[in-house]
Amino acid sequence: MTALKARLAGLAACLAIVFLIVGTPLILIATDAIPTPSDFSWSRLTAPDDGTLTLVIISGVAWIAWAVMVVTLGTETLARLRGMPALRLPGFTVPQLAAGRLVAVAALLFVSAPIASSSLSTPPAAVALMSVTPAAAPSAASPESSPPVAVQETSPEPAPTFSY
Repeated sequence: MTALKARLAGLAACLAIVFLIVGTPLILIATDAIPTPSDFSWSRLTAPDDGTLTLVIISGVAWIAWAVMVVTLGTETLARLRGMPALRLPGFTVPQLAAGRLVAVAALLFVSAPIASSSLSTPPAAVALMSVTPAAAPSAASPESSPPVAVQETSPEPAPTFSY
């Protein structure tokens, strides 16, 4: 996956997260899909349904699904920021798997740029550090009679390793 594709996928995932967290309740509120306890009264449950009870049940399920996604997205995001595995919530396996993948793809928006810039700043492997060491001390004679200077290639020292 190229850096551009990774960043576009990350942007799309970030927009999807924003839509899920902010857009879903806005749409539910705009369509007046806010169930109240009086919508589930015994008289309404036993009366013939004209479709309003079905809409109330659907809106209640939509609010519960939104709350589940917000909780799982929050859990996965906090785990990703801490660099630890996410806490597995019992009963939320499927939404937590979806939220984990969505957060992982959204992280590509922020991760792919440093990877691309760090690979551009390293020098090519063909360039070796050169150190000049004189083969012999130059004599006091003329500059044309001085011996040639030997060039010795040295490899860079390995980077130190740290253990935590």
